[in-house]
Amino acid sequence: MATPAGTRTLTATAAGPTVAQLLRELPNDASASAATVDVVPGTADDPRGLGLSASALPLVLAGMVAGTAATFLAPAGLRRVGLIAAMAILAGLAATAIVQGWLGVIGGDWAANWAALSLTVLSIGALVGGLEALLGRAGIGVAAALMVVVGNAFSAMSSAPEMLPRPAGAIGQLLPPGAGGNLLRSTGFFDGARTGEHIAVLAAWSLLGLAALLVAVARNRPRAVPAAVPAAQAPQPSRSG
Repeated sequence: MATPAGTRTLTATAAGPTVAQLLRELPNDASASAATVDVVPGTADDPRGLGLSASALPLVLAGMVAGTAATFLAPAGLRRVGLIAAMAILAGLAATAIVQGWLGVIGGDWAANWAALSLTVLSIGALVGGLEALLGRAGIGVAAALMVVVGNAFSAMSSAPEMLPRPAGAIGQLLPPGAGGNLLRSTGFFDGARTGEHIAVLAAWSLLGLAALLVAVARNRPRAVPAAVPAAQAPQPSRSG
């Protein structure tokens, strides 16, 4: 940014440490007044913003564990849904206590961060539980490939979606790891700005997992068998002669 006092480069480490680092390395005005200003830095305990980027994979694994554990502890149905929701809330609480209370890698409102983390775990766990109900154990593998291999790789938590090859960056933001990570950035550093699109993505995946569970329950529901007619009440053949 050019100003009467010289050239200033504005960065936001909290929005993406890799992008901020690249901007700091750009050639500035040769004058002594040239400066780089970090308008939204990381926290004092994580000044380079690397801790938040590193939390993406553990968050995905927490969702996988919640969904997988629920499949072994509860049959497909409302009981499994309730168990996944309870695990997501507890996992979000534990994650908030670690990344904000202990490690100090995010700031912002504690309750908002808890909600963001819980919703992320819920969206992944619900998909795991739903696909397992539909496909059996293979459903867990499908969810793992989608969330861990594709979602985590395309989340762009350490950089930015625009820095990934197209359309990988856009795809990553439509999956829970990318949407959840950026939702946490927003609640932790930007006062909840532009959270709507990330919440919508996470809610959609949560509902998709719930829908898969309901379909599996309906498919596996035993059909009613007509009661046998007692022999005494059965119509007797007419006798001739």
